[in-house]
Amino acid sequence: LLGLIGAQLEGQMVHATLSRSTVDAWADDEPLQVGAVNGVASGSSASGGDGVAPGVDASAELLSVTLCGPSASASAWLAANPDSKRLFPAHPWHHPAYLDVPGVRDGHALAEAPQGRMPAALDVPAFISATPAPVGERLGVDHWRAWLTSSVDFLGALSQLVAHATDGCILIETGAHPVLTPVAIATLRARRVRVLATAASMRRGQPEGFWEAQRKQLVA
Repeated sequence: LLGLIGAQLEGQMVHATLSRSTVDAWADDEPLQVGAVNGVASGSSASGGDGVAPGVDASAELLSVTLCGPSASASAWLAANPDSKRLFPAHPWHHPAYLDVPGVRDGHALAEAPQGRMPAALDVPAFISATPAPVGERLGVDHWRAWLTSSVDFLGALSQLVAHATDGCILIETGAHPVLTPVAIATLRARRVRVLATAASMRRGQPEGFWEAQRKQLVA
């Protein structure tokens, strides 16, 4: 369902490294929007163990971000910022322009999205999202609308994961962001959480036998 909606807009996504102050001050009317805050950029002089290094201005911290928007705007950005990189998707995922796709703003196109409640017996969340809106007990139209139109916060999702993970956990990563799986595992292990098994879902173009291998990991 998300794929059908997402494919209604053509655009591009670009990886860039920007200061936190630049991200915080990003204008809402810019054609390119911050589609995702991936985390602290590798080698950032402001990065420290649990946050910004002592004595360093937090606004100077460099962040790994994904920009999204119209193809022309993405091309103009790449021409002006050669250190940035064009990404594979041909759609501006997580861009507010998706509110203009028929059925998204009023929720009609999202009516068939999962609406079920989370298992009440669990002491920890069964589903952790990188969207800014809290998930709570229900995955409803509001959640999926926010997923389509808002910037996602992977670092925030990892913080939730660390806060709620039990001593031994099974991690299933959904979404087309394979870089997150090893980062999530490393984050949990650094907090002395045993990851018993990991599996991925919602990834296209995987080699033959990939999904069977994922299933066997969870069975084991």
